[in-house]
Amino acid sequence: MSGGEEVGNGAAAVAPPEPEPPRPRLRRSDAPTRHLFVANAGPIVGDTLAAVADAFQPFGEVVSVRTLDPDKAQLLVTMSSVPEAAGGQAALHGERCAVLGGRKVWVQFSAVASEGSEAASQEDLWCPARAYTRSLLNST
Repeated sequence: MSGGEEVGNGAAAVAPPEPEPPRPRLRRSDAPTRHLFVANAGPIVGDTLAAVADAFQPFGEVVSVRTLDPDKAQLLVTMSSVPEAAGGQAALHGERCAVLGGRKVWVQFSAVASEGSEAASQEDLWCPARAYTRSLLNST
């Protein structure tokens, strides 16, 4: 084309939307890490990511809060250090959180799995969390 950048009937070309960043693949961690898997919280149950960060902020610097699946109440909260994450996990796991609508949250240490992980799916990695979240949602 010469001159203006028009396509077809004179409409300007529209760039395709940016692809979503890949979702992290998680695995359980028996040892404390700075990554926390949080169940029964997130946009699907009415929480903003900022509200989730506010819930963990008293325990230290929240580096990030990521939605694992927009259709599930599961998040990955990353703290700046292991001791900060351990404080948040100890204080919030199994407790009602006022900042998150008074719901009980399930908080476990997590590690981001490397590429080529042997786990079949996210659900395979977190079956106990999924069952616990379902039981919480059904009890309200």
